Amino acid sequence: MVLLKKLSAIVRGVETSNLPSQTALTAAAARAAHLIVDRDPVIFADELAAILLGEQAEEFISYHRLHGTHLVQLITDYMLPAALRDETGNTYADLVAPTAAERGEPWLTFLAPGDMSALLETHGFSGVEHVRQRDSVPAALWDRTDSLRPATLSVLARATLRPAPGAGYSRGHA
Repeated sequence: MVLLKKLSAIVRGVETSNLPSQTALTAAAARAAHLIVDRDPVIFADELAAILLGEQAEEFISYHRLHGTHLVQLITDYMLPAALRDETGNTYADLVAPTAAERGEPWLTFLAPGDMSALLETHGFSGVEHVRQRDSVPAALWDRTDSLRPATLSVLARATLRPAPGAGYSRGHA
């Protein structure tokens, strides 16, 4: 019981606050979820995580009970080939790419949105969405008096990966 009191103090956050630490609660929920969704052989099992969540345990881990497996969402950006960039995007690439290469991070891959979708789908992702910089914030935010303007250089991609059927299971914990 003393151990549980000490552990619950960790979730409470700094000593000067009686509010729960959201970071600690989220981390404990993720740890508790392993007992619900991981397959054998189990590599990680934290049987105290759900206890640390206290009254909020079910709220934090109910998604995993309902769905049983991890839903993984990927959000990444990718560079467009020169032919798909606008003038600003090409100018930026011409100026920055050589410096990036000199520092050991050359720009090696340039993909059209259809090619990015195909690549992601080949690796089990679905529901691929592409968002241009111009569309990533409300249009009114681009109405500016300074030089900051959206460029067509890179695109954000969002896709979902769902494990194969039967990949997760519930151990009945938490």
